[in-house]
Amino acid sequence: MVRGLDVSASAPLKTSTPAPSILPFIPLVGFMPCRTLPNELLRMIFVHSVQARRKCEFPPVAVSSTPIAISHVCHRWRELAIAEKQVWAMFCIESANASTASLLQLWLHRSKDSQLSFYVSACIDGEGLSKPEEKPYRRAWFYSALEILFAAQHRWKNVFLDIWRFEPENAPEFLKVRPSSSIRSLGF
Repeated sequence: MVRGLDVSASAPLKTSTPAPSILPFIPLVGFMPCRTLPNELLRMIFVHSVQARRKCEFPPVAVSSTPIAISHVCHRWRELAIAEKQVWAMFCIESANASTASLLQLWLHRSKDSQLSFYVSACIDGEGLSKPEEKPYRRAWFYSALEILFAAQHRWKNVFLDIWRFEPENAPEFLKVRPSSSIRSLGF
């Protein structure tokens, strides 16, 4: 007999006690398997969760993205996620809004001195916006985000810029890409 089960080879499987109709409530407070994981393993999991296999899989610079979600689980996860600079060194910007520039500054601050891998895909003139009333502001929001990115050009590693309706001759001075030994790939 093992825990009320007859496990002998010749006997059919039978329980010695009837199964309860309702499973008893077992409080799990204090026993969470993820709480027993070492910090180093959690950091590895966090980094793996944001690593992109393709450029379109980078986590967006948004309040609903993976790095923000991880940092809002509990105090321990917040401290670990904020301290792990690789969690913040990969991102994408697919549209710009009023909070994009400030969120991008947060990403760059938390990524510390890490090399950056990112994907930017946006339409500068606001074509196809779900909120047409934002169209006059879209270019300013987008340029604000780009200005922040171009100021950190020395940290670029893998970069893909997909900017529609972009007119290079009318572009601000900060949009000039300077040669850098840290850039591994740069696509337009």
